Amino acid sequence: MPDSFDGRFELLVLHAHLMVRRLRQEGERGEETGQLLFDALTAHFDEALRAIGVGDMSVGKHVKSMTRGLYGRLNAYDTGLDAGEPAVLRDALRRNLYGTLENPDAAVLDAMAAYVRAAEAHLQGLSYDTIVNASGLYPEPPAIAVPAAQEGKA
Repeated sequence: MPDSFDGRFELLVLHAHLMVRRLRQEGERGEETGQLLFDALTAHFDEALRAIGVGDMSVGKHVKSMTRGLYGRLNAYDTGLDAGEPAVLRDALRRNLYGTLENPDAAVLDAMAAYVRAAEAHLQGLSYDTIVNASGLYPEPPAIAVPAAQEGKA
C-alpha cells in the first residue's frame, strides 16, 4: 500500500479488524476489549489529524468520516474472510488497502490476502491473555516486490 496517510490508515484498520474479529470470540470480555481498542483507534485518528495540521474546527468531521470508513472496512473484511471464494477478500483489499492505486498488481493482492488469512490463523492460536499483554500478535508480513509501475503512486 502507498506510504501515505491513507495507506497507513488502511493498514492500521486492517490489523485492528483482525484483532477485533479475534476478540469477538472471547464473549463479553472480548467485546469490552474490542470496544476499548476501537475507542483508542478513533482517538488516534484525532491525534493523527491534528499532527498533520488539520484545524480544530474540522477534526471532528474528519474523525466521523474515518470512523464511518472503519465500520465499512470491518464489514468488508469480515465478508471477505467469511466467504468461500478467495476473490471476495482480494476485492475488499483492492478497494480499501489499495484503493488509491489504479491497478494494483494481482500478485500483490494475492500475497496480502494470504497474509491476512495467515494473520487471522495466527491470532486464533493466541490466548486472550497473550493478546491483551500484546506479545507476538501478528506474523511477519510478506516481502512483496512492488512493480515499478506502482512505486510512489498514491
